[in-house]
Amino acid sequence: LHALEQRYGSLLRGAILGARERRRNAERPKGSATSFSFREGFQTLTDALAAALPSVQFGMRATALRREAGGELSVSLEGTAKAEHRARAVVLATPAYAAARLVEQLAPDAARALDEIAYSPVAVVISAYRRRAIGHALDGFGVLAPAIERPGMLGSLFSSTMFEGRSDSDTVVFTTFLGGRRDPSLAAAPDAELLTRVHGELHRLVGAS
Repeated sequence: LHALEQRYGSLLRGAILGARERRRNAERPKGSATSFSFREGFQTLTDALAAALPSVQFGMRATALRREAGGELSVSLEGTAKAEHRARAVVLATPAYAAARLVEQLAPDAARALDEIAYSPVAVVISAYRRRAIGHALDGFGVLAPAIERPGMLGSLFSSTMFEGRSDSDTVVFTTFLGGRRDPSLAAAPDAELLTRVHGELHRLVGAS
């Protein structure tokens, strides 16, 4: 996006002129890029990261991060017992609100900025159906549900269409999202209510039975 603006003067002009240029040069359109994932799902990434670390501690909660006089960072931990680790560098792989609590003494300005990041609660429902129970070809990436239609969900991905190996040939899988800014309370609804709502929407949109 930055390159488009710098080269053409605006994003809109860049999108239009860039597309014309790609057609003249017989380049593949940017919008035709396919989605991709790991063969066994995204847990492949976290499994690989954990396997590459010399040691992993579970059941511990980071409570504070501070810089020592010698320049090292010190992380306080709590679990069945208290502990402390020192390191030259620390990676915070946490939500913004958790990171804010950890860095409020070390970097108060950063903590305030992190605290201002709003999170919209979203529930994710994975549904599997026999292929014969779906009346739609599922020849796309899924559906987005605009608010004007007053849908019961934000959208649903046709996961078994998008990614190979997500299901057997006679089964289809959907990943459906509910809640968000549109209806934040829905994300905390009981599982039974979410399942009923998702099935109702998939029945309406793709003929799920």
